Amino acid sequence: MKVKKRIVLVTSIVLIIGIGGAAFGYASNSMQDETAVAQINGIPLESREFKLVRQELRSTTPPEKLQEQTLQTLAAIKVEQSWAKEKGLVDDLSYRQVLKRWNAENARRKQAVQEKKPIYGPMQYDERGFYEYELSNLRIRLKEALSKDEFKLSEEALKQKYEEIKEQQFKKPDAIRIQKIAISDQGGQGKSQMAPVMDKLAKGESFAELARNLAGEGGGWELTLDASNQKQASEAAPILLEHALKLSQGQQSPVFEENGTIFVIKCVQRTDNGFEPFDQVKRLVQSFYVEESYKQELERRLQSAAMEVMKALIPE
Repeated sequence: MKVKKRIVLVTSIVLIIGIGGAAFGYASNSMQDETAVAQINGIPLESREFKLVRQELRSTTPPEKLQEQTLQTLAAIKVEQSWAKEKGLVDDLSYRQVLKRWNAENARRKQAVQEKKPIYGPMQYDERGFYEYELSNLRIRLKEALSKDEFKLSEEALKQKYEEIKEQQFKKPDAIRIQKIAISDQGGQGKSQMAPVMDKLAKGESFAELARNLAGEGGGWELTLDASNQKQASEAAPILLEHALKLSQGQQSPVFEENGTIFVIKCVQRTDNGFEPFDQVKRLVQSFYVEESYKQELERRLQSAAMEVMKALIPE
């Protein structure tokens, strides 16, 4: 007897569980890896592919959810592959063909190495590596095809999309000029030495004068952070940068420690640098739109995907 139920993990699909192998034609032991353990929108899911994906998920999935998660993951893969087939990017979706291409690719790479020709990536793919490589390339090709057709935006629509996402995606970093008071924490005395400085600030003494006096001839008490140096600052002094980014003009940070030094900083000027111009990021806008539309359409297709599982054929 077949029982229908709806399950939810990544998405919702119709799941039909069977108790025998008649629906797919049960294979002999010698062809066990080619046995179809499920069908997703009529596309057979072979045992060997199921085992490969299950093994990949085993380390991150509770045992009681492993089978269900494997089927859900493969449902998404098969829906994507089917979508690519609709676009004429692939003909045969069987795992047997994946294995043939894997062997052919490794033979090509071996020959290239023998002939001292350049190759990109590993000298030889293992099965899992080739599977991921193929899926990644197929997604790239599918998105490229869609960007020239269903997901292509007009110039006007691109500008509208740019306005929608520019705050999150294309905002230039503000130019932030800060002054900093820095005291070495050698011997663990930095915080106690900072305490009287903080008392002076609380009484209204000039931050700039205190910072300049403590810096002495070495200077470095004033710094501007902008697009030209924020990446470098994020690597050399990430805590200082984090505090600086939070400050409005005139604001002072709390005391903090970084790299063996006790700091307090003040933002003395903050300049809004606006956004990356539309003409310079137009292709990125299209790319963001393709990614967003791809995700939405894949979800829609998954919502209506029908998966028939032959429970008795699922390998242990």
